[in-house]
Amino acid sequence: MNSWGDRRFVAWARVACLVGVCLFCATRSPGDEAGLGETSARYYRELRSRGLHRLAESYCLERLARRDLPAAERADLTLELSRTLEDHAERATGSEQEQLWTRAFAVVSDLLASEPDNPRRIVLEVQRACLPASIGHTRRLRSDLEPFDTTLRQRAVETLETAVAALRDIEPRLEAPPAKTKSAHPGSLRPAERKAAQLQVRFRLAVALLDLAHLRVDPAAERKAAVVEAQKLLKGVGESAEDDTLVWRARMEFVQGCLLLDDFARTQRTLDALEQADPPAEFVDRLLALRVRLLLAQKEFRSALALLKQREQAPGIVPGELQALAVEVALADWRSRHPESDARLSP
Repeated sequence: MNSWGDRRFVAWARVACLVGVCLFCATRSPGDEAGLGETSARYYRELRSRGLHRLAESYCLERLARRDLPAAERADLTLELSRTLEDHAERATGSEQEQLWTRAFAVVSDLLASEPDNPRRIVLEVQRACLPASIGHTRRLRSDLEPFDTTLRQRAVETLETAVAALRDIEPRLEAPPAKTKSAHPGSLRPAERKAAQLQVRFRLAVALLDLAHLRVDPAAERKAAVVEAQKLLKGVGESAEDDTLVWRARMEFVQGCLLLDDFARTQRTLDALEQADPPAEFVDRLLALRVRLLLAQKEFRSALALLKQREQAPGIVPGELQALAVEVALADWRSRHPESDARLSP
């Protein structure tokens, strides 16, 4: 660890740890059992967004090792640990990815088994229900890259079916409890937390339904029913969520549903409206990808390639999705101009 980059990372990590300690001290007081504050939760999200999974994991484990940790805080730290392992798995491959998923499940299941009366038990149950949706989505994306691997495709379908069942089961349990139980324990979910969890479950359920519709070769009526249900859920999330990121994610997935239904006119109208709505920077490339997918579905390959070329010449790193789309569109364009050669490429 002699390079300047390594020394800078260590220095940044130390500062991050110090900031984390300060945040916990600022958001908690002795005897407080309301769980982690939003500031602390945001701290973990920022670590994950920067790829600092091992740092976030080590800090969670350090806190969880304390014997005097209140039950509510232990639940929230376990949730952050599981989310960190889940996010890390999405960026890993092979056996490491599978191990991270297994650990993400295990830390939640272990606490649920050891503390059945934890006041924030429901947040752990939500995470356990959401994990198969995350795993299934990742496997669906891999299946897109390996379309002839039927085993991978079937694994993705089975995982997503498990996710849909689990999410359907947990969603009604997040309805507001009777008034007499709302303050049963100081660590219980606040109304705003319960609503946020329910919207997150509905979003995950919608995406899982879209993933299944993408993978399955079901009768058209069944696929349409799944997509329509997903879009109804996404519309509700987009109208109710206070988290701007979740709102835009729901909008992106709604467009994906329009594409799955081959409703090109509605896809076009929705994309036009979203592009005029001043989307956050993190969603600009995602909107472009959806625009390219629309042109690809309409067999307007040259227009799609022109958009991708324009993005390539613009500032900033071109994300992997757009790079993969560039290859897909170029291949589709070539096949459209060489149909006789395409027959020889078929498996």
